[in-house]
Amino acid sequence: MRVAIDYLPASTHPPGVGRYARELVRALAQLEARPEIVRCEFGRGRRVYAEHELQAGATQLVRRAWPRSAFELLGALGWGADRLAGGVDLVHQVRAPLWPVSRAKTVLAVSEFFAPDDPRERAWRAACARADALLVFSSWAREELARRGLEPAGGIHVVPVGAEHWKRDLMARPAGAGATARVLVLGRAAAAAMVGRLPEACVRLSNQGLAVELMLVWSGASAPALMRLGGDQNVSRLPAPHTRGSGPKSLEDQLPALVAGSSVLVHLAESPATPVTPLEALALGVPVIVAPHPTNQEALGGEARSCPPEADVAALADLIAAAVASRWDPAAIERRQALAGRFTWEANARATIGVWERVLAGRRS
Repeated sequence: MRVAIDYLPASTHPPGVGRYARELVRALAQLEARPEIVRCEFGRGRRVYAEHELQAGATQLVRRAWPRSAFELLGALGWGADRLAGGVDLVHQVRAPLWPVSRAKTVLAVSEFFAPDDPRERAWRAACARADALLVFSSWAREELARRGLEPAGGIHVVPVGAEHWKRDLMARPAGAGATARVLVLGRAAAAAMVGRLPEACVRLSNQGLAVELMLVWSGASAPALMRLGGDQNVSRLPAPHTRGSGPKSLEDQLPALVAGSSVLVHLAESPATPVTPLEALALGVPVIVAPHPTNQEALGGEARSCPPEADVAALADLIAAAVASRWDPAAIERRQALAGRFTWEANARATIGVWERVLAGRRS
């Protein structure tokens, strides 16, 4: 079996689908029994990773720095991504729109969903409809795709997500409990329904005698911003420190240490298609507060505290206080890490190979 993987995001985009494509190929490269993998960097983008940083092993790399219109034209002439990759049985794609494919099967990994009024939804829906099979990271995602009428002939396949890359990449362990409890918030600004109550909750805890530092890290259309609740109980903007490179990569490099050094992670995602971020925190022993979403409940079980978007300031403050109190409890840390330890990129890679084999054999799930 010879498989082409859409790899341009892996070398140009640190988080999200970029991280997914890097980790999938890295794990595949370490398996003794694996398909022949062709990494396809099709399109234009500035590489932010050197080849040795990608740890892609003995996989083939094919680059074509052409505009998308050129690929679309070639696809119409019968030269799809599968032929440009030297001939493959299957193309594994990670984003919309899909690269044209001539003869091979196409599997699309779906890692996010869009509302009907989102401008990205049309291209995303078209990509799901064109794929021969879809790959998702939770049972909820499979059910949601089916509910939206996006179940292809090859089926919707659930694979476990990997969740050890922050722990692996972390160079040093945090020193331990400090005088101030750091409440780290990660999420998209558009999904942060309770962000206005977080500073109030932290002020409430400060008034009760718990010294709290609030850090908010947003992602979205604009560059990520890092903010902290200061001693004057106001939120002020701080520049994100750069550990290497520049732009979004520098923030991605910071996240493992930021999370590991925090007392609690609050993950603001109202409809997560994948539980990877809270699982990464649990792998580092950090307690998490998440939305009560089926994806979180399926993967995290009782090791995450659920907070509905409508929670008031008092309830939010109580959740944060309970999480902070458990941060350095050895038994609690062991439980969190044991749960997260079941989610590895090796397991993801093996399950993904199984999906490819089923799709090529004409079996659904």
